[in-house]
Amino acid sequence: MNPQISNIAIMLIMSQVSRLLDLADPKTLMIIRLLYVSTNVIAFCIYQMTRKKILKENNLKIVKYIKSGNSLLKEPEKLQIITVRDYDLDQIQSSINGIYSSIAMMFVMHVVMKYNNPLFMQFIGPVKGALENTLVKINLLGKDDDGKRPFKSEPLFGKIPTGDDMRTDKKSIEQLEVAGNGGIKYE
Repeated sequence: MNPQISNIAIMLIMSQVSRLLDLADPKTLMIIRLLYVSTNVIAFCIYQMTRKKILKENNLKIVKYIKSGNSLLKEPEKLQIITVRDYDLDQIQSSINGIYSSIAMMFVMHVVMKYNNPLFMQFIGPVKGALENTLVKINLLGKDDDGKRPFKSEPLFGKIPTGDDMRTDKKSIEQLEVAGNGGIKYE
């Protein structure tokens, strides 16, 4: 099942369950807070274990891909040259940053705005997101690594030109190398 569709289904179910809970009760609220904090800690630990495994493998194979610029801002395409290890570490770091931003958003909604429903609705998200992460599946859950980087994500509503498209075909890469639109080579 598409992760975005399952997220929508979980949010609908959790919103219905949250109506049944007495969120004004301090004991119930404390349990929900503990659930939210513990699932974020679990997700953070999953990402850290994945990071350690990536560092242990130390895959220094070079990956070249073209990252298209945002067509709405008329940005040019860029050639990215990076090792598999560094690409994977960047992806894990962006997932960890997602946890941080989620916690910050929940802090504002729960502590500042005194709104409790999102806290309950979001407690399952961090672990679900961590277990659906491609690198976690490869490094911790034993999914076969086909060696293809960058990873492709499934769009929910089709293709929207956001600049997240990445091409790996040899002809396009050679054209950008000759044109001088190369990116930074990470070593």
